[in-house]
Amino acid sequence: MKTILHLGLGRFHRGHQAVYYQKARNWKVISSTMRSPDERDKLRQVHLRYPVLELSHENEKLTWIDCIQEALSLQDDLDRLLEFFVSPETTIVTLTVTEKGYCLNSKGELDLNHAGIKNDIVHPHQPKTAIGLLALGLKSRKEKLTILSCDNLRENGKKLEAAVRKFSTTVGNDLSDDLFSFPNTMVDRIVPALLPEKVAELEKGHQLHKSELIATEQFSQWVIEDKFINGRPDWDKVGVEFVSDVRPYEEMKLRLLNAAHSYLAYAGRNRGHQYVHEAIADHELYSTIRKMLEREVIPLLTVPAGYDVTAYVNQLMSRFRNDKLPHQLKQIAMDGSQKMPQRIFSSIAEARKRNLPHELLLQATDEWMDFLWLNKDTKIDDPEAASLLKDIGTGKDVWKKKLLEKMGI
Repeated sequence: MKTILHLGLGRFHRGHQAVYYQKARNWKVISSTMRSPDERDKLRQVHLRYPVLELSHENEKLTWIDCIQEALSLQDDLDRLLEFFVSPETTIVTLTVTEKGYCLNSKGELDLNHAGIKNDIVHPHQPKTAIGLLALGLKSRKEKLTILSCDNLRENGKKLEAAVRKFSTTVGNDLSDDLFSFPNTMVDRIVPALLPEKVAELEKGHQLHKSELIATEQFSQWVIEDKFINGRPDWDKVGVEFVSDVRPYEEMKLRLLNAAHSYLAYAGRNRGHQYVHEAIADHELYSTIRKMLEREVIPLLTVPAGYDVTAYVNQLMSRFRNDKLPHQLKQIAMDGSQKMPQRIFSSIAEARKRNLPHELLLQATDEWMDFLWLNKDTKIDDPEAASLLKDIGTGKDVWKKKLLEKMGI
Protein backbone atom coordinates (compact mmCIF):
# COMPACT_ATOMS: atom_id res chain seq x y z
CA MET A 1 0.00 0.00 0.00
CA LYS A 2 1.27 3.48 -0.85
CA THR A 3 2.30 5.57 2.12
CA ILE A 4 1.91 9.23 3.12
CA LEU A 5 4.43 10.50 5.65
CA HIS A 6 3.18 13.57 7.49
CA LEU A 7 5.32 15.96 9.55
CA GLY A 8 3.46 17.93 12.20
CA LEU A 9 1.01 15.88 14.28
CA GLY A 10 -1.04 18.81 15.55
CA ARG A 11 -4.75 19.67 15.61
CA PHE A 12 -4.84 21.00 12.08
CA HIS A 13 -3.45 17.83 10.52
CA ARG A 14 -5.79 15.65 12.55
CA GLY A 15 -8.80 17.84 11.74
CA HIS A 16 -8.02 18.54 8.08
CA GLN A 17 -5.75 16.26 6.01
CA ALA A 18 -6.53 13.18 8.10
CA VAL A 19 -10.25 13.67 7.42
CA TYR A 20 -9.59 13.56 3.66
CA TYR A 21 -7.37 10.50 4.09
CA GLN A 22 -10.12 8.83 6.12
CA LYS A 23 -12.55 9.36 3.25
CA ALA A 24 -10.09 8.04 0.66
CA ARG A 25 -9.12 4.98 2.72
CA ASN A 26 -6.51 3.79 0.23
CA TRP A 27 -3.29 5.13 1.75
CA LYS A 28 -1.17 4.17 4.72
CA VAL A 29 -0.65 7.29 6.85
CA ILE A 30 2.35 7.82 9.15
CA SER A 31 2.29 11.03 11.20
CA SER A 32 5.05 12.50 13.33
CA THR A 33 5.39 15.29 15.84
CA MET A 34 8.29 17.66 15.19
CA ARG A 35 8.90 18.91 18.72
CA SER A 36 7.46 17.46 21.92
CA PRO A 37 6.39 13.80 21.73
CA ASP A 38 3.25 14.62 23.74
CA GLU A 39 0.87 14.51 20.76
CA ARG A 40 2.33 11.18 19.67
CA ASP A 41 1.88 9.73 23.15
CA LYS A 42 -1.69 10.99 23.48
CA LEU A 43 -2.65 9.48 20.14
CA ARG A 44 -1.03 6.18 21.02
CA GLN A 45 -2.99 6.11 24.29
CA VAL A 46 -6.27 6.08 22.32
CA HIS A 47 -4.90 3.42 19.94
CA LEU A 48 -4.55 5.89 17.02
CA ARG A 49 -8.32 6.41 16.86
CA TYR A 50 -9.99 9.70 17.67
CA PRO A 51 -13.22 11.62 16.89
CA VAL A 52 -13.55 14.78 14.80
CA LEU A 53 -16.59 16.88 15.69
CA GLU A 54 -17.70 19.35 13.01
CA LEU A 55 -19.76 22.20 14.45
CA SER A 56 -21.91 24.81 12.74
CA HIS A 57 -24.77 27.11 13.73
CA GLU A 58 -27.32 24.57 12.51
CA ASN A 59 -25.94 21.10 13.21
CA GLU A 60 -22.97 18.95 14.09
CA LYS A 61 -21.32 15.80 12.73
CA LEU A 62 -19.08 13.29 14.52
CA THR A 63 -16.59 11.20 12.51
CA TRP A 64 -14.10 8.69 13.85
CA ILE A 65 -10.60 8.83 12.34
CA ASP A 66 -8.40 5.74 12.34
CA CYS A 67 -6.40 6.16 9.13
CA ILE A 68 -3.15 7.12 10.96
CA GLN A 69 -1.37 3.79 11.32
CA GLU A 70 1.74 4.98 13.18
CA ALA A 71 2.38 8.01 15.36
CA LEU A 72 6.03 9.00 15.69
CA SER A 73 8.21 11.75 17.12
CA LEU A 74 11.28 13.38 15.58
CA GLN A 75 12.76 13.50 19.06
CA ASP A 76 12.52 9.74 19.68
CA ASP A 77 11.82 7.98 16.38
CA LEU A 78 14.29 9.42 13.88
CA ASP A 79 15.46 6.04 12.56
CA ARG A 80 11.88 4.95 11.93
CA LEU A 81 11.13 8.23 10.14
CA LEU A 82 14.14 7.76 7.88
CA GLU A 83 12.92 4.26 7.01
CA PHE A 84 9.74 5.79 5.62
CA PHE A 85 11.67 8.49 3.77
CA VAL A 86 13.62 5.91 1.76
CA SER A 87 10.81 3.37 1.35
CA PRO A 88 9.56 3.01 -2.27
CA GLU A 89 6.03 2.75 -0.82
CA THR A 90 6.25 6.32 0.46
CA THR A 91 5.28 8.55 -2.45
CA ILE A 92 4.02 11.68 -0.65
CA VAL A 93 5.32 13.70 2.31
CA THR A 94 3.06 16.40 3.75
CA LEU A 95 3.80 19.10 6.32
CA THR A 96 1.87 21.23 8.81
CA VAL A 97 4.62 22.86 10.88
CA THR A 98 3.25 26.48 10.93
CA GLU A 99 4.95 29.46 9.30
CA LYS A 100 7.78 29.57 11.82
CA GLY A 101 8.61 25.91 11.19
CA TYR A 102 10.20 26.85 7.85
CA CYS A 103 12.91 28.96 9.55
CA LEU A 104 12.72 31.71 6.92
CA ASN A 105 14.03 35.27 7.11
CA SER A 106 12.18 38.46 6.19
CA LYS A 107 12.89 37.79 2.50
CA GLY A 108 11.20 34.41 2.65
CA GLU A 109 14.51 32.57 2.35
CA LEU A 110 16.10 30.02 4.67
CA ASP A 111 17.68 31.80 7.65
CA LEU A 112 21.08 30.20 8.17
CA ASN A 113 21.33 32.09 11.46
CA HIS A 114 18.18 30.49 12.85
CA ALA A 115 19.07 28.57 16.01
CA GLY A 116 17.46 25.34 14.80
CA ILE A 117 19.09 25.55 11.38
CA LYS A 118 22.50 26.29 12.91
CA ASN A 119 22.08 23.19 15.06
CA ASP A 120 21.15 21.07 12.04
CA ILE A 121 24.12 22.33 10.02
CA VAL A 122 26.48 21.24 12.80
CA HIS A 123 24.54 18.00 13.46
CA PRO A 124 22.91 17.10 10.10
CA HIS A 125 22.24 13.52 11.22
CA GLN A 126 20.33 14.67 14.33
CA PRO A 127 17.96 17.31 12.93
CA LYS A 128 15.72 19.45 15.09
CA THR A 129 13.84 21.22 12.28
CA ALA A 130 11.56 20.09 9.45
CA ILE A 131 14.05 21.51 6.94
CA GLY A 132 16.92 19.52 8.43
CA LEU A 133 14.82 16.35 8.56
CA LEU A 134 13.71 16.70 4.94
CA ALA A 135 17.26 17.30 3.77
CA LEU A 136 18.46 14.22 5.65
CA GLY A 137 15.57 12.05 4.48
CA LEU A 138 15.79 13.06 0.83
CA LYS A 139 19.57 12.59 0.70
CA SER A 140 19.22 8.80 0.55
CA ARG A 141 16.00 8.71 -1.47
CA LYS A 142 16.21 6.71 -4.72
CA GLU A 143 12.61 6.96 -5.96
CA LYS A 144 10.51 9.97 -6.93
CA LEU A 145 8.70 11.76 -4.12
CA THR A 146 6.13 14.57 -3.88
CA ILE A 147 6.45 16.93 -0.89
CA LEU A 148 3.37 19.00 -0.02
CA SER A 149 3.57 21.99 2.30
CA CYS A 150 0.17 22.62 3.92
CA ASP A 151 1.04 25.80 5.78
CA ASN A 152 0.00 29.44 5.33
CA LEU A 153 2.85 30.68 3.16
CA ARG A 154 2.66 32.22 -0.28
CA GLU A 155 4.01 29.72 -2.81
CA ASN A 156 4.63 27.37 0.09
CA GLY A 157 5.95 24.55 -2.07
CA LYS A 158 8.37 26.84 -3.87
CA LYS A 159 9.65 28.31 -0.59
CA LEU A 160 9.98 24.86 0.98
CA GLU A 161 11.96 23.52 -1.96
CA ALA A 162 14.30 26.52 -1.94
CA ALA A 163 14.87 26.15 1.81
CA VAL A 164 15.58 22.40 1.64
CA ARG A 165 17.93 22.76 -1.31
CA LYS A 166 19.79 25.67 0.31
CA PHE A 167 20.23 23.69 3.51
CA SER A 168 21.35 20.59 1.59
CA THR A 169 23.92 22.59 -0.36
CA THR A 170 25.17 24.18 2.88
CA VAL A 171 25.89 20.74 4.39
CA GLY A 172 27.40 19.45 1.13
CA ASN A 173 24.57 17.21 -0.06
CA ASP A 174 23.04 18.65 -3.23
CA LEU A 175 19.69 17.01 -4.00
CA SER A 176 18.69 15.50 -7.33
CA ASP A 177 16.74 17.86 -9.59
CA ASP A 178 14.45 15.19 -11.06
CA LEU A 179 13.45 13.05 -8.06
CA PHE A 180 11.41 15.54 -6.06
CA SER A 181 8.39 17.74 -6.66
CA PHE A 182 7.16 20.49 -4.32
CA PRO A 183 3.65 21.56 -5.45
CA ASN A 184 2.10 24.67 -3.94
CA THR A 185 -1.05 24.10 -1.89
CA MET A 186 -3.75 26.02 -0.05
CA VAL A 187 -5.58 24.63 2.98
CA ASP A 188 -8.50 26.16 4.82
CA ARG A 189 -10.27 24.96 7.94
CA ILE A 190 -10.52 26.47 11.40
CA VAL A 191 -9.34 23.94 14.00
CA PRO A 192 -8.91 25.95 17.19
CA ALA A 193 -7.29 25.04 20.47
CA LEU A 194 -10.20 24.77 22.88
CA LEU A 195 -10.01 25.29 26.61
CA PRO A 196 -9.98 22.00 28.57
CA GLU A 197 -13.40 22.70 30.08
CA LYS A 198 -14.91 23.16 26.59
CA VAL A 199 -13.37 19.89 25.41
CA ALA A 200 -14.76 18.15 28.50
CA GLU A 201 -18.20 19.65 27.79
CA LEU A 202 -18.18 18.39 24.19
CA GLU A 203 -16.93 14.96 25.18
CA LYS A 204 -19.60 14.63 27.86
CA GLY A 205 -22.29 15.72 25.40
CA HIS A 206 -21.26 12.99 22.97
CA GLN A 207 -20.59 10.31 25.60
CA LEU A 208 -16.85 10.39 24.96
CA HIS A 209 -14.12 10.16 27.58
CA LYS A 210 -10.52 11.28 27.08
CA SER A 211 -10.92 10.58 23.39
CA GLU A 212 -8.45 13.20 22.04
CA LEU A 213 -11.42 14.94 20.45
CA ILE A 214 -10.75 17.38 17.62
CA ALA A 215 -13.44 20.06 17.21
CA THR A 216 -13.61 22.01 13.96
CA GLU A 217 -15.96 23.86 11.66
CA GLN A 218 -17.84 22.14 8.86
CA PHE A 219 -16.16 24.19 6.14
CA SER A 220 -13.04 22.58 4.65
CA GLN A 221 -10.96 23.27 1.55
CA TRP A 222 -7.74 21.85 0.10
CA VAL A 223 -6.39 23.11 -3.22
CA ILE A 224 -3.24 21.49 -4.68
CA GLU A 225 -1.10 22.38 -7.69
CA ASP A 226 -1.32 19.42 -10.07
CA LYS A 227 2.42 18.73 -10.12
CA PHE A 228 2.79 15.25 -8.64
CA ILE A 229 5.91 13.37 -9.68
CA ASN A 230 5.06 9.80 -8.70
CA GLY A 231 1.40 9.36 -9.55
CA ARG A 232 -1.47 11.60 -8.51
CA PRO A 233 -3.86 10.33 -5.83
CA ASP A 234 -7.59 10.37 -6.60
CA TRP A 235 -8.32 12.77 -3.74
CA ASP A 236 -10.54 14.77 -6.08
CA LYS A 237 -13.16 12.12 -5.30
CA VAL A 238 -13.16 13.23 -1.66
CA GLY A 239 -13.21 16.99 -2.19
CA VAL A 240 -9.62 18.02 -2.95
CA GLU A 241 -9.28 20.52 -5.82
CA PHE A 242 -6.38 19.99 -8.26
CA VAL A 243 -5.51 23.14 -10.21
CA SER A 244 -2.74 24.38 -12.48
CA ASP A 245 -2.11 27.50 -10.37
CA VAL A 246 -2.80 27.72 -6.63
CA ARG A 247 -1.79 31.36 -6.27
CA PRO A 248 -5.25 32.95 -6.71
CA TYR A 249 -6.64 30.65 -4.01
CA GLU A 250 -3.78 31.21 -1.57
CA GLU A 251 -3.99 34.98 -2.11
CA MET A 252 -7.70 34.95 -1.26
CA LYS A 253 -7.10 32.84 1.83
CA LEU A 254 -4.13 34.85 3.13
CA ARG A 255 -5.41 38.32 2.25
CA LEU A 256 -9.05 37.80 3.19
CA LEU A 257 -9.53 35.11 5.84
CA ASN A 258 -6.11 35.26 7.47
CA ALA A 259 -5.88 39.06 7.28
CA ALA A 260 -9.31 39.42 8.86
CA HIS A 261 -8.32 36.89 11.54
CA SER A 262 -5.20 38.87 12.44
CA TYR A 263 -7.11 42.16 12.54
CA LEU A 264 -9.72 40.57 14.80
CA ALA A 265 -7.05 39.03 17.03
CA TYR A 266 -5.15 42.25 17.72
CA ALA A 267 -7.99 44.78 17.64
CA GLY A 268 -10.22 42.38 19.57
CA ARG A 269 -7.65 41.74 22.30
CA ASN A 270 -6.92 45.47 22.51
CA ARG A 271 -10.62 45.99 23.24
CA GLY A 272 -10.86 43.20 25.81
CA HIS A 273 -12.48 40.47 23.71
CA GLN A 274 -11.40 36.86 24.24
CA TYR A 275 -12.90 34.97 21.29
CA VAL A 276 -13.41 35.43 17.54
CA HIS A 277 -17.21 35.23 17.79
CA GLU A 278 -17.16 37.98 20.43
CA ALA A 279 -14.89 40.24 18.38
CA ILE A 280 -16.90 39.87 15.16
CA ALA A 281 -20.05 40.76 17.15
CA ASP A 282 -18.41 44.12 17.93
CA HIS A 283 -20.16 46.34 15.37
CA GLU A 284 -17.17 48.66 14.95
CA LEU A 285 -14.75 45.78 14.30
CA TYR A 286 -17.17 44.03 11.95
CA SER A 287 -17.71 47.18 9.91
CA THR A 288 -14.01 48.03 9.72
CA ILE A 289 -13.00 44.53 8.64
CA ARG A 290 -15.65 44.38 5.92
CA LYS A 291 -14.52 47.75 4.59
CA MET A 292 -10.87 46.65 4.65
CA LEU A 293 -11.61 43.48 2.71
CA GLU A 294 -14.06 44.96 0.22
CA ARG A 295 -12.41 48.34 -0.45
CA GLU A 296 -8.71 47.63 -0.01
CA VAL A 297 -8.02 43.90 -0.40
CA ILE A 298 -10.40 42.58 -3.07
CA PRO A 299 -9.18 45.14 -5.67
CA LEU A 300 -5.68 43.62 -5.28
CA LEU A 301 -6.80 40.05 -5.99
CA THR A 302 -6.80 37.98 -9.15
CA VAL A 303 -9.97 36.00 -8.55
CA PRO A 304 -10.33 32.57 -10.23
CA ALA A 305 -12.80 32.53 -13.11
CA GLY A 306 -16.37 32.06 -11.92
CA TYR A 307 -15.47 32.58 -8.26
CA ASP A 308 -17.85 34.81 -6.28
CA VAL A 309 -15.48 36.65 -3.95
CA THR A 310 -18.29 38.62 -2.31
CA ALA A 311 -20.00 35.37 -1.36
CA TYR A 312 -16.64 34.18 0.00
CA VAL A 313 -16.41 37.23 2.29
CA ASN A 314 -20.01 36.71 3.45
CA GLN A 315 -19.13 33.11 4.25
CA LEU A 316 -16.08 34.25 6.24
CA MET A 317 -18.20 36.50 8.42
CA SER A 318 -20.57 33.60 9.08
CA ARG A 319 -17.67 31.29 9.96
CA PHE A 320 -16.30 33.86 12.41
CA ARG A 321 -19.69 34.05 14.18
CA ASN A 322 -19.65 30.33 15.03
CA ASP A 323 -20.00 30.50 18.82
CA LYS A 324 -20.18 26.69 19.02
CA LEU A 325 -16.46 26.73 18.26
CA PRO A 326 -14.93 29.32 20.65
CA HIS A 327 -11.69 30.31 18.92
CA GLN A 328 -9.34 32.15 21.26
CA LEU A 329 -7.98 35.42 19.88
CA LYS A 330 -4.71 34.91 21.74
CA GLN A 331 -4.11 31.76 19.67
CA ILE A 332 -4.41 33.74 16.43
CA ALA A 333 -2.28 36.54 17.88
CA MET A 334 0.71 34.22 18.29
CA ASP A 335 3.72 34.61 15.98
CA GLY A 336 2.61 37.93 14.51
CA SER A 337 6.07 38.60 13.07
CA GLN A 338 5.65 35.47 10.91
CA LYS A 339 2.02 36.10 9.95
CA MET A 340 1.69 39.85 9.36
CA PRO A 341 4.06 39.99 6.34
CA GLN A 342 1.95 37.31 4.60
CA ARG A 343 -1.44 38.64 5.61
CA ILE A 344 -1.18 42.44 5.78
CA PHE A 345 2.19 43.90 4.77
CA SER A 346 2.19 42.38 1.27
CA SER A 347 -1.20 43.98 0.56
CA ILE A 348 0.08 47.34 1.76
CA ALA A 349 3.13 47.07 -0.52
CA GLU A 350 1.03 46.18 -3.55
CA ALA A 351 -1.55 48.87 -2.84
CA ARG A 352 1.21 51.47 -2.72
CA LYS A 353 2.67 50.27 -6.01
CA ARG A 354 -0.74 50.54 -7.64
CA ASN A 355 -1.67 53.78 -5.86
CA LEU A 356 -4.73 52.17 -4.26
CA PRO A 357 -6.30 52.84 -0.83
CA HIS A 358 -4.72 51.06 2.16
CA GLU A 359 -5.61 53.12 5.23
CA LEU A 360 -7.39 50.25 6.98
CA LEU A 361 -4.53 47.86 6.23
CA LEU A 362 -2.25 50.36 7.96
CA GLN A 363 -4.76 50.46 10.81
CA ALA A 364 -4.44 46.66 11.09
CA THR A 365 -0.68 47.13 11.41
CA ASP A 366 -1.23 49.74 14.11
CA GLU A 367 -3.51 47.37 16.03
CA TRP A 368 -0.71 44.78 15.98
CA MET A 369 1.78 47.29 17.32
CA ASP A 370 -0.70 48.44 20.01
CA PHE A 371 -1.11 44.78 21.01
CA LEU A 372 2.66 44.42 21.37
CA TRP A 373 2.86 47.66 23.37
CA LEU A 374 0.01 46.71 25.70
CA ASN A 375 1.61 43.30 26.34
CA LYS A 376 5.24 44.44 26.47
CA ASP A 377 5.57 43.49 30.13
CA THR A 378 4.22 39.96 29.62
CA LYS A 379 5.53 37.00 27.62
CA ILE A 380 4.69 37.60 23.95
CA ASP A 381 4.40 34.31 22.06
CA ASP A 382 6.50 35.18 19.01
CA PRO A 383 9.94 33.91 17.90
CA GLU A 384 10.95 37.51 17.18
CA ALA A 385 9.62 38.96 20.45
CA ALA A 386 13.03 40.29 21.57
CA SER A 387 13.63 41.97 18.22
CA LEU A 388 10.12 43.44 18.08
CA LEU A 389 10.50 45.00 21.54
CA LYS A 390 14.13 46.02 21.15
CA ASP A 391 13.45 49.77 21.06
CA ILE A 392 10.50 49.75 23.46
CA GLY A 393 12.28 52.10 25.88
CA THR A 394 12.29 54.92 23.32
CA GLY A 395 8.59 55.59 23.91
CA LYS A 396 5.53 54.40 22.02
CA ASP A 397 5.64 56.72 19.00
CA VAL A 398 9.39 56.41 18.36
CA TRP A 399 9.25 52.63 18.91
CA LYS A 400 6.37 52.27 16.45
CA LYS A 401 8.25 54.28 13.82
CA LYS A 402 11.35 52.13 14.20
CA LEU A 403 9.31 48.93 14.06
CA LEU A 404 7.57 50.06 10.87
CA GLU A 405 10.96 50.77 9.30
CA LYS A 406 12.22 47.37 10.40
CA MET A 407 9.19 45.69 8.81
CA GLY A 408 9.56 47.70 5.59
CA ILE A 409 6.26 49.56 6.00
